[in-house]
Amino acid sequence: MKNKDIIENKKLSDIELGEIIDYLIQKEINIIDDDNVKKTLKKFKNPNKNNLSASLSALNSVVHNEEFSLKEEEVRSIWLNLEGLFRIILIEPKV
Repeated sequence: MKNKDIIENKKLSDIELGEIIDYLIQKEINIIDDDNVKKTLKKFKNPNKNNLSASLSALNSVVHNEEFSLKEEEVRSIWLNLEGLFRIILIEPKV
């Protein structure tokens, strides 16, 4: 399992959010047992053409490119996509 090896062989500070999402959405990984959260994360990581502003790529651009910005609605859309993950993170996962 390639993603599991990537995650296990790196320090947490060196792991990118995309790698974490790839790891968490694997069927074999049961940290997230809500399939709807997994589906939402998968769409966030690999959006369709109609939803590019609510994507990992957009979030990455906001964080790393001072010339890139999002409208309030777009930021709220990113939050909606990640809210399920944040709720799981805030409650210690059953591992």
